Amino acid sequence: MENFAYTIYTIEGKVVQNGKSTLGTTTINVSKLPAGMYLIDILSEAKERSIQKFIKN
Repeated sequence: MENFAYTIYTIEGKVVQNGKSTLGTTTINVSKLPAGMYLIDILSEAKERSIQKFIKN
């Protein structure tokens, strides 16, 4: 399994959470974040990047 690092940002660009985990075996816990729209930036060991928008209710 490949490891990755992630950073979660508010829409305003403030970092609210980050960490490292393993692809395919992880659920990222966002229960402590207030409701709103966020961006998650995922960077793999192979330096592949994915940025996704998500909404927490």
